[in-house]
Amino acid sequence: MLEIVSAGPSLTIQDRGRPGLQRFGITQGGVMDAMALAEGAALLGQCGDLAVIEMAGFGGSFRAHGATLRIALTGAAMRARLDGQALPWNTSFALEPGMTLEIGAAENGVYGYLHVGGGVATPEQIGSRSTHLRSAIGGLDGRALAQGDRLPVGQDAGGRTGLVLEAGKRFGQREVRILWGAQADAFSPAERERFLATTFEMTTRRDRQGARLQPAGDPFHAETALTGVSDAVVLGDIQVPGDGMPVALLADRQPTGGYPRIATVISADLAAMAQIPGHATFRFRLVEESDALLALGRQKREIAELSRQMRPLVRDPRDMGDLLAFNLVDGVISAREEETS
Repeated sequence: MLEIVSAGPSLTIQDRGRPGLQRFGITQGGVMDAMALAEGAALLGQCGDLAVIEMAGFGGSFRAHGATLRIALTGAAMRARLDGQALPWNTSFALEPGMTLEIGAAENGVYGYLHVGGGVATPEQIGSRSTHLRSAIGGLDGRALAQGDRLPVGQDAGGRTGLVLEAGKRFGQREVRILWGAQADAFSPAERERFLATTFEMTTRRDRQGARLQPAGDPFHAETALTGVSDAVVLGDIQVPGDGMPVALLADRQPTGGYPRIATVISADLAAMAQIPGHATFRFRLVEESDALLALGRQKREIAELSRQMRPLVRDPRDMGDLLAFNLVDGVISAREEETS
């Protein structure tokens, strides 16, 4: 079991979500940063389908019960301490029963992730453990995690800890690539050009469903499609409602929408978009569909190569108050055995 000793404002259980069900009115959901999900799976040497704890802006404190748990931390770097000793981010370690893992505020993004060996093993609902707060399904009773919750953990196949990955380039990315959206023709050529030339601020009016963007300049307005029929939306769509302030649709987006969509964030930049912190500024860059496909291919290759990018975490043992949380004996040989062989 993993106990939530204290919880930040938005801790939810997430996995890859529920793809393929949008035609039934069920959005995919799942983690906001799919790259972070893959990184944690690589650090623990396990399947990327397992459920994790997603922490928005702030983490909490956690304890293991019943057995030692292998832990990995990925996504937006947050201040982390194990029994009072500072921990690096994007690494794996052992959480012994009785130890307390503390995770504070995000420092370079929004969404951090706590992975556990064997995955969080709450019951599946509609083929996933992902929490969808608005419909109250998945996770733990369809709600955000709270102080005192104890989460079951799946069977861990075991493996090394004390491994680290370099932080992804998506943190600090302030140029987001787009394709023109389904109703881009509803906007005049001048409005579309202005959209590409505009600097946007990521506002704090955001959640897992969407993020409101503040343009540096006038709002955007469509010439037609103001009374369009609702149709399916996709992850990364940029809707322009009646007030002209664009909204980026994220993991828990609604299945359909009627506001005109001027653009769509390409798949390879969805994680970078989700990790832009509040009040940060950024711009959109138009690319061709072929460029979007090449970028997605590169991202898939990066995920496939994660296990080869890991390296041992080197720390001075004199500074390691959590010394027992790391594997220090891999590769040790016996001189005596060499003599007798």
